[in-house]
Amino acid sequence: AWSNEYDALQSHLTNEEYRAARSSILDAYYTPPDVVKAIYEGLQHLGFAKGNILEPSCGAGRFFAAMPEEMRRESHVCGVELDPLSARIAAAAHPDVRVAAQGFETTRFADGSFDLAIGNVPFGETPITADPRYGGAGLLPHDYFIMKMLDEVRDGGLVAAITSSGTMDKLSRRTRDMLAERADLVTAMRLPAETFAGAGTAVTSEILVFRKKGDAQAAEEKDVLKTTPPHTWVNVEQKIHMNGWNFSEPHVVNRYYSDHHPEHVLGRWEERKGRYGTELSVAAEEGTEIRERIAAVFDEIPAGSVYMPAETELPMPMQAKEPDVRAMGFYLSGGALIYIDTDGKETAPTLDEKARARVISAVLLRDAGHAVLEVQQRGGSAEELRSAQKTLGEL
Repeated sequence: AWSNEYDALQSHLTNEEYRAARSSILDAYYTPPDVVKAIYEGLQHLGFAKGNILEPSCGAGRFFAAMPEEMRRESHVCGVELDPLSARIAAAAHPDVRVAAQGFETTRFADGSFDLAIGNVPFGETPITADPRYGGAGLLPHDYFIMKMLDEVRDGGLVAAITSSGTMDKLSRRTRDMLAERADLVTAMRLPAETFAGAGTAVTSEILVFRKKGDAQAAEEKDVLKTTPPHTWVNVEQKIHMNGWNFSEPHVVNRYYSDHHPEHVLGRWEERKGRYGTELSVAAEEGTEIRERIAAVFDEIPAGSVYMPAETELPMPMQAKEPDVRAMGFYLSGGALIYIDTDGKETAPTLDEKARARVISAVLLRDAGHAVLEVQQRGGSAEELRSAQKTLGEL
């Protein structure tokens, strides 16, 4: 029925762009503007006004378009998008945003480069293995994105992600334990399945907001986060009766929603037929607006009580130059030393502590020198050059 439309679309795309667009169909759920605006309003309520902002799966730029004008004007905004066509559209529509047309797993921003990472992360069932830092963890795309988003923000920085309900509801708590090691859960809310109906899908998803641990002020100044200690959200249990609802069979649900914050379910529980049989979902309630429901959850938290700006403004985030490393060479990825063997394969080198330290020092010096040359060659700003020269001078 859509053959004419497909033919028309393909006529405007390169073969690579068309293949990338087709491959993204199952995992791409474009976000309603009201939901995006509500998240930004909630983050402002928490205290975030400006900073370095990352959108790791930006699509055509919906999160850029909905960003409050002053926040966008006062911030350095970076986007990452695997689909080359969407990346081109985002870059053309938002020339003030730096958009990288690549997969998030291949980006090379330094850890702690951002104050906020935000986005609707891709859902999928194929583990991400390309990133050496998490290659052995077998993380699904939505969980991997959240984990890496937390690494990319500074201590005390925020991550706001729309993700699959599987992040909170899967039986294994391993991923949630990994998240809890890195961050405090500020708030969570389960969205009605109809939220993404405009994108042609009904998917059970949720908004999760984290604050990265490590901020020296966290323990003594942010008592509000004691309302969501890890034991309230890393555990799940099977329920057949929950919050006044009776189900035909037991369903696994995170205790955050079943026991501690049933009001954060932005609708009513219901059972639906899914790909794997009967699934627990959330249906929208008549007479309620999703933007208002999201705002009500954020409003439970005292205004300005979660986010504190960095004492020193972060420099403009720059990706490290993709390693120009030949066979039998080294590079660093997320702090891990990687060796490229004679076949071009990446391996973890076997070195004693002293040799490893020498190699890492040499790699850092090489990459910092390349970074200075790269800024000079492309005519970068004085601010970028000073930052690159400072990094080189400190080695």
